[in-house]
This record gives sequence, structure tokens and C-alpha cells, in this order.
Amino acid sequence: MKYAILGPRGGINRVVNTAPESDQIKFVEISDSAAETIELMLSEKRIPLFLDGEITSRADILEQGFTIRWNEDQKKFIKIPIVKPVPSQVPLWAFRQVLIEDGLLDSVLARVNDLSDATQRAVIENYLEYGNFIDRESDTLASLATSMNIAASQLDDIFRRASLKKL
Repeated sequence: MKYAILGPRGGINRVVNTAPESDQIKFVEISDSAAETIELMLSEKRIPLFLDGEITSRADILEQGFTIRWNEDQKKFIKIPIVKPVPSQVPLWAFRQVLIEDGLLDSVLARVNDLSDATQRAVIENYLEYGNFIDRESDTLASLATSMNIAASQLDDIFRRASLKKL
């Protein structure tokens, strides 16, 4: 058994073999494998943290889609989900690519093909084939999504993912 010496905000400063005898030093008891993980993180210049009973690092938390903030009332770090804003528009090719990845493109095209108004159908088909960008606030997009039972949150996710696409 080893001991992780904690800084004032949960950062792990070092690992020792015996428990500190001073009441002024904060520490937690850890396993040998946890000690190895901490030593590796320190050697990689990643600052290990003791968060919710787990050893982690800010980089690991960011990869999970969270950030951390110090909560003064609780006197500890807390994880907060990173919520990326929904882009107002994305390149149509990227939007279509996400639809392909989600297996939705054929359904969208079939739904457009089923429209009874020939003029509206032609306009939407033309747009989906040759448009440059798609707007999140488009009434046509909202109507199409509703008719396909695609929730607003799912559409937001499609826009977020499409905004990350690169050629």
C-alpha cells in the first residue's frame, strides 16, 4: 500500500511509501497499481488529480467531454459537462455525411420524394443536392425533422458533429 500526497485542491504532488505523520498533510491511501499510474502521469508531465475517489488528469477529463471546476463550498473539484453551442449553419456536405453515418440520408431523401407538392419537392431535392450550407433555423428542416420523428436535440447533435467535419 502507498499514499498519494494531495495538494490543496486535489492535485497529487507525489507518492510515498508510508503515511505522513503530520496532520497538516492531506493524503489518500492508494494501491501499488494506482501508484504506478500516478508515477507514469507525472513522468508524462500530466498532473494527476484525485477526483471522486478516482485518479485522473485534466486531459483525461477533457477527453470524456467534461471540464473541472473548483467548488469552494464543497472544497473539491467537480466535473461539469462541456456543452458545445449548436452552430447556426454547417456545410451541407458535412450535414449529409453525418446523415450517412447515422443511416438517415436514404430516409430523408425518401421522405422528400414522398412530398405531395411537386414544386416544394423539386426545391428541396435541388437544395439537398446543390446547396452550400444548411441553416439550423430552417423551417423546412424543422418540418422534415418533425415528420421523421427526429427530436430537436438529435438535430442539434447532427449540427455539432457536422461542424467538426473536415475535408
